[in-house]
Amino acid sequence: MRYLKLAILFASFFTVLSCKKDKDPADDPKPEPVSYPNYFPLKVGNYWVYQLFEIDSSENETALNQFNTVTVTRDTVINNSTYFVLETKGSYNIKPKIYLKDSLHYIVNEKGEIQFSSQDFTNVLRTEREMFDENEEVLHTVFKMEDVENEIIVEAGSFKTLAFKGTYYISPRFSYGRSIRYTFVNYAEGVGVVKERYISSPYGAVANERRLLRYKVN
Repeated sequence: MRYLKLAILFASFFTVLSCKKDKDPADDPKPEPVSYPNYFPLKVGNYWVYQLFEIDSSENETALNQFNTVTVTRDTVINNSTYFVLETKGSYNIKPKIYLKDSLHYIVNEKGEIQFSSQDFTNVLRTEREMFDENEEVLHTVFKMEDVENEIIVEAGSFKTLAFKGTYYISPRFSYGRSIRYTFVNYAEGVGVVKERYISSPYGAVANERRLLRYKVN
C-alpha cells in the first residue's frame, strides 16, 4: 500500500510538470514594437522656411537676400506605399517637388534612394556616378551618415543634428585642383532639415547653404 501511494504521488508530480511545459504560447508576453526617433516630421501642413547663403573656397560666407519654403502639401500612393509630397517655392528650386516616406529609421524617396538614417552609421547608403563617356568616369559620389551629433546654430535656434554626408570624388581631368568635395544635410529630431550645404556644380569653387529661419511641425 505504501508503494502504491508513492507511485500515485510521483505520477501526480510529473503530470503537474507536464502541464506547466504545455502552457499556451499565446500567454507569453508579446515583444514591444521598436520605435525610432523622428528626424523628419512628415505630416501634411508642416513647413520650413530657409535663407540662402553662398560659401567660397575659403569658407567665407555671404548672406543672400533669397529665401525658400518647403511645405508638405499632401500624401500620395506610389507602388502601394504612401509618400508625402514636399513642394519647394522660392529662390533655390532645383527640386520643386519631391516624394518621401519614413521607412523604419530611413527616409527614402519614391525611387528607393535613401536620404537619411538615424541608426545606420556604417553602410554606404547611396552612390551616384557621372560618366563623360562609357569609358571615363567624371564623378563618383558616396553618401553616408556621420556617426557624430553636431550642434547647429541658425536663425531658428540651436539644434543637435545628425548629418547625411555626400563625398564627391572628381576625376583629375575635371577637378580644377579640387578632387574631393562635400555636401551635408543636417537633420534635428522633431524638426527636420536645419541646414543643407549643396553644390550647384561639383567642378566649381562655390558652395551654397540654406539655413532654417522658422518652421511649423505637428
